[in-house]
Amino acid sequence: MLNDIKILMKSLSDIDVRIMLCKSAFEWELLAKKYNALRDKIEAFCASGLPEDVEKALDKTRAYLVEKKGELPPLDLSDFFK
Repeated sequence: MLNDIKILMKSLSDIDVRIMLCKSAFEWELLAKKYNALRDKIEAFCASGLPEDVEKALDKTRAYLVEKKGELPPLDLSDFFK
């Protein structure tokens, strides 16, 4: 069980790194979807309740996603109308 949660936390750490490197709203959207899927996996794995450190890590990543969204330019849809 300990190894499984370590693998899930490593995936969360990978998302954190990718958020730092994110340069477009499209990339951000993909990362947000990956975060939501990973959060669902972690919550399903820890059905009896999330450990405090895991919950803090999830909250930190979510806050970082929100912060990064504010830094990115809006999604440019002008190419779709050509």
